[in-house]
Amino acid sequence: MGITAHVSSFMETILNSQKEPSILIACSGGRDSMALIHSCLTLGLHRTYKLGVVHVNHQLRLQESEDEEAFVRAFCEQEGIAFHSQKLAVQEALEKHGGNVQHVCRELRYAYFNEVMKEHGYSVLLVGHHADDQVETILLGLQKGAPTIGMKAIRRLPYGLLARPFLLVSRAEINTYVNTHEVAYKDDSSNEKRNYRRNDIRQTILADWNKENPSLTKNVALWSEQKRAEDAYLDDMVETMLEAFIHRTEENVVAFPTIEFAKVPSALQKRAVLLLLSYLYPPNARNFPQGLIDQLHRQCVRSEGSAHIDLPWSGQANRSYSMMRFSRLNRMSPMDEPQRQSPTPFVLGSVNTQPPNKTVYFLQLKESELPLQVRKRQPGDRLLLHGMEKTKKVSRIFIDDKVPEAIRNEKSILVTATDEVIGILGVRLGNRFTKHKVDSSSHWIHFID
Repeated sequence: MGITAHVSSFMETILNSQKEPSILIACSGGRDSMALIHSCLTLGLHRTYKLGVVHVNHQLRLQESEDEEAFVRAFCEQEGIAFHSQKLAVQEALEKHGGNVQHVCRELRYAYFNEVMKEHGYSVLLVGHHADDQVETILLGLQKGAPTIGMKAIRRLPYGLLARPFLLVSRAEINTYVNTHEVAYKDDSSNEKRNYRRNDIRQTILADWNKENPSLTKNVALWSEQKRAEDAYLDDMVETMLEAFIHRTEENVVAFPTIEFAKVPSALQKRAVLLLLSYLYPPNARNFPQGLIDQLHRQCVRSEGSAHIDLPWSGQANRSYSMMRFSRLNRMSPMDEPQRQSPTPFVLGSVNTQPPNKTVYFLQLKESELPLQVRKRQPGDRLLLHGMEKTKKVSRIFIDDKVPEAIRNEKSILVTATDEVIGILGVRLGNRFTKHKVDSSSHWIHFID
């Protein structure tokens, strides 16, 4: 099946399910999104339905970002398509909230998409994610220790649906389509930089695999689709079991007796843990590390003593003898895509983005170590300082640096996503920080006073 026929079949299912469908296509100007627009125009969707294009300028690649915006705008004017665009204040958001550049870009981008859908009445947002993107997502999840079956072809947004017509189409097929139909597009130079883990996977692992088996990405994408259908069936089965004994008397709280949980078939118990967490967290916040699921599962089948486990984004799991309670204090953002627990006293960016015109340090970080977070000190915290071969207790550093005892518990500890201590803000930075860029995998960090 060719790309146009595939998009036609995919869109027919979505459009027939809505009374007055209208289409918004997210377009960066790259080959994937331009191929998506071209296929929709070839099908004549712009003549049958209200159709518009939305573009965001992250303002991170200076003139290149401006050129892409101008390119998409000119294309839409030529085709007579409604064009919506916005320049995103990414650096300002980083200054205010801190966090990871990619995560902040995504949060701001989808916030604007939702705004356009609400204001202009679009019911479907199309994005150009394809089969290779799906494989990259699955491999990234495995690499982070948080296995995932990948992106959904269709999921709900606050004001409509997000749909991915190309999710079973390979990058190679898109390239062939673009070349055959002479589709104009703009290349994003940052896609070639290997300091992002996704790019590294694309240029090494996937490149080698696709040489050996050009059908690999489509096979994995098809597996993901089948696995998602099976998961939906099993989730319904487990949910029916849980409904017999869980209590949900408060918002963002679920409680249950562990004696009843232990009766759930053992092969489905970890799935049940994930389902219980889904009652507290929105869809895009459910990519939990396998280690956390294992830890929760062990407590869900016990009845002796008590236990406490911290969950992401101000969540907790508490067990008192045979009663287990999951809770979450904070609401998520309207986008359902939380990236930070709270404003952080630093701004972090990769070296291919422009750092603020202020004092910055550099450090090398793996994708699995992001995002960086701050927390209060915990028993056993240790930090490797410059010039030392062994880590030093944080409590000892406080003593040696004459930090008053009364304020030690208030000091912010900077940790990676794997909870490695890399600095004590306002006291000491660890040996991973330098004043000079090491290589293209470095990140810059600016600490906000």
